[in-house]
Amino acid sequence: TKCLVAAKGEEAKYIVRTLQGRLRVGILSATILQALAYAFVLTEPAKGKEKECIPDIRKEKPAPSADKIALRMIELEAATKQAFCEVPSYDKLVDCLLSGADAAELSKACSVTPGIPVKPMLAKPTKSITEVLDRFKNIKFTGEYK
Repeated sequence: TKCLVAAKGEEAKYIVRTLQGRLRVGILSATILQALAYAFVLTEPAKGKEKECIPDIRKEKPAPSADKIALRMIELEAATKQAFCEVPSYDKLVDCLLSGADAAELSKACSVTPGIPVKPMLAKPTKSITEVLDRFKNIKFTGEYK
């Protein structure tokens, strides 16, 4: 809401179109998810008793290496895309990211929820049944033979 109120000129139109997924300027959901991931790597949300986010981790003293930042961007981008497939809601995804969830925690914080349909996902081929069972460890699931 604050973002819309602060918007000037045509900014409000593009904010609404972005949230609706109808930007019409050639930007797709994957680009938005990548941008979200990169933004949360470079500008970490406040954790614990901190009241403000870290403006830009590249300006910290000592600054993390470029390789470390690039690796974190790749990891969070993959986790963000996976989480969005399981919970296709920007509201829930951003809430999870704002709570401080990193790439490892995002799948737990933002997972399949009753009442929210999942996005169609491509199958992930595996080499053995143990890979499937490892993925669903400690989770109830059903399977069918085809």
